[in-house]
Amino acid sequence: MMAPSTALRETADRPQVWLTGAYRQMLFIREFDLRLAELVAASYDVARFIHLSCGQEAVAVGACAAADDRDLLCVTYRGHGTLLARGADPVRMIVEILGRPGGYQKGLGGSMHLAATELGIIDSAAIVGGNLPIAVGAGLKLKAAGEGGAVLCFFGDGATATGSFHESLNLAALLKLPVVFICENNRRSSRSAFATYSPVERVADRANAYGMHSVVVDGSDVDAMRAAVTDSRRRAVSGAGPVLVEAEVELLTGHFADSQAGLQQDVPGDPVQLCREHLHQVLGETADAQLAAIESEVRRSVALAFVAAGAR
Repeated sequence: MMAPSTALRETADRPQVWLTGAYRQMLFIREFDLRLAELVAASYDVARFIHLSCGQEAVAVGACAAADDRDLLCVTYRGHGTLLARGADPVRMIVEILGRPGGYQKGLGGSMHLAATELGIIDSAAIVGGNLPIAVGAGLKLKAAGEGGAVLCFFGDGATATGSFHESLNLAALLKLPVVFICENNRRSSRSAFATYSPVERVADRANAYGMHSVVVDGSDVDAMRAAVTDSRRRAVSGAGPVLVEAEVELLTGHFADSQAGLQQDVPGDPVQLCREHLHQVLGETADAQLAAIESEVRRSVALAFVAAGAR
């Protein structure tokens, strides 16, 4: 069966099909994370340290739609959405989060170390900024072996205050490695505001110090996200060197799943709602029925995945 990211990539010239698929994926990610939050609140079967990505779904879906099957991905502890967008099995993900043997890391990694090497997702780092050096090493391997492809490295704005961020960008630029650094900038690191740990307004400005190309993109716009990563990836694999993509996003929940006071409603930067509104316009007079069918199907699929994983 074709992976979701591959299927979406092949709909680039069919806007309605692409947007429908993107909405379905983003809604699935949203419902998956919210169901996890309910599980954390109600069950002792799951570790407390689970981070949701509500508000950042368009980054995962747009970037994975731009990725090649040969590409490698390094994600963070807030990476459930990226795994799902890349085509990970939600049941195996839930089983891993529950710490059971049938999960992707045989239950040893949990939520904060979820990776899927068969999908090219080689690392999920619980340490802030810990995946950037791994992405650089993977990029060096791709370049040295002449395998083609790029490394997509996802991280939050808090990682830009770490030494690993600067060392990784420096070496990647020096060696012109095929790495696309994707910063999901929600302007806070845990409970600290961006301005308290960054003297510059834009993460993208950091690239100037390393002679690296950078781009700022609206991370709530799945079309813009796919276009930005497509162009950045093309540049990186051409030999022009790495690219820093700053995706501006809004985290709609608390830092941890067990600390959220509920999903923020009617936020202008909610990517799921924005995509729904766009799709409603594209579908025309059949929009209400088609959207209702998609939403019913997604919620049923998420519920069945949790049942199949034995979550309670």
